[in-house]
Amino acid sequence: MNSAGSSIMTDQTVEVITEYLKLEQRIGGYECMVQKAEDFEEFYTRTAQLINAQSVNEIAFTDGGSRGWNALINGIDLNKIDSFITLSSEYLTNISTLQICAEKYNKNLHVLPCSVNGDFDIRKLEKLAQSHKSCIAISQATAQGSITNPVESIGQIAKKTNSIYIVDATQSIGQIPLDVQAFQCDALTATGRKWLRGPRGTGFIYVKEGAPFSSNVIDGSSSKVLREDAHITVIKVGSARQFEMWERNYGLMLGLSNAIFEYMTLGPEMVHQRILEYAEQIRAIVDSNPRLQLVGKTNSKSGIIGIVAQSDDCLEQIKSAFQTHDITFNLVYEWACPLFFDGETKVIRLAAHHDVSSEHIDKVCRVLSEI
Repeated sequence: MNSAGSSIMTDQTVEVITEYLKLEQRIGGYECMVQKAEDFEEFYTRTAQLINAQSVNEIAFTDGGSRGWNALINGIDLNKIDSFITLSSEYLTNISTLQICAEKYNKNLHVLPCSVNGDFDIRKLEKLAQSHKSCIAISQATAQGSITNPVESIGQIAKKTNSIYIVDATQSIGQIPLDVQAFQCDALTATGRKWLRGPRGTGFIYVKEGAPFSSNVIDGSSSKVLREDAHITVIKVGSARQFEMWERNYGLMLGLSNAIFEYMTLGPEMVHQRILEYAEQIRAIVDSNPRLQLVGKTNSKSGIIGIVAQSDDCLEQIKSAFQTHDITFNLVYEWACPLFFDGETKVIRLAAHHDVSSEHIDKVCRVLSEI
């Protein structure tokens, strides 16, 4: 029940990783890179298909969603913007990175407030984008509950106002089918360990060809150096791969590639439908209990469920009941979403993937109905 934190990998994904490590042990890391070159390239092909990118050159491997977010925010051509626009429902990493960048480069940070069900004033967002040279940076699905943001509508606003647009798909990739062409975003970041059922320490970013981003952290694989007399010129790779480093965990990269392959083979629509069926069962129980409050909406497209107990005693009762019945859960509070929660609110988070048994979902519903 913690796919919003870290899902359980399949046996095949684990086997792909361990077999690569065994090969590295047997013949050496550099020799392994040569032997597995086609498999590495397949990662980019699969990822591009996953999000409907136009080219494999728009994809870069990262070691997680937060790393990708930081790389993108710090890689923006800051001459093109004077402000950032985001939402109060954003995760700690997203808010922190935007605030630090705004302070460092003397840019404004506009944070639109969201209600407990995730509603915000999209007309105000549009007005801000119209009156500023902006970067709009927003998550598709939030970490704390059943909140999904209208990323396609925001994309239309970004295009109309000539804003730079970044989508965080960390909590949506692998559960909600994605299409960067429909989003009209300039860049996107995602992680492998959550709904994609990939290994920890993996993720990817999408950077649309021609979008105003440039990596500030480079090495020999992402750049080359030219010297003419005393003048030195650094030329970066002309694709998203300028955001990659030569040294990375290649075994985990292949593991993520396999996880993406399995997800696409199962079918994103089928996976999403099963996740929603489970989530809607649980949300109906929460919504009918006056002692509980749902974070987000009952008809959300996200399978993440946030439950606020109306008292500390009720919270402890839920935690105790879940532990007794072997139901995993996660606790989300101010540290995770500092502009969304006050210092007292704590949220029980549940996130069931498609491979959870229906019997287990029935048990979760039964326990919650007895609270």
